Amino acid sequence: VKELRSGTRNFMIFPSGSRHSSKLKGGAVLIAKMSGRSLLPVVYQGPLKFIGLFRRGSTSVAFGPLIPVPKKADEKEIIISMQKAFSDLDKKINKNWVYIDPHPKRTNNNDK
Repeated sequence: VKELRSGTRNFMIFPSGSRHSSKLKGGAVLIAKMSGRSLLPVVYQGPLKFIGLFRRGSTSVAFGPLIPVPKKADEKEIIISMQKAFSDLDKKINKNWVYIDPHPKRTNNNDK
């Protein structure tokens, strides 16, 4: 958080806590609040397994507008803003994109 405050570093986090979950959690919001930094939504559409990057196919990445996170921001409101930003970016790249979990047998107890 200190390095984020100083402006010398940036930080990447999956706000779902995993690449294999779509339920957003509040950790990214908490870090943004503590550091005074905004959130930058980024969406990736492409192979979901590392080996898929070496095969022919399309890969797209889209960056959304910064989401400011005031220190007194309501966590739930920011999470809703992030989810909307992710959905808008997905539609912008490919409105028919469907995420299929490559590890469907894995369960994340926090998603219950």
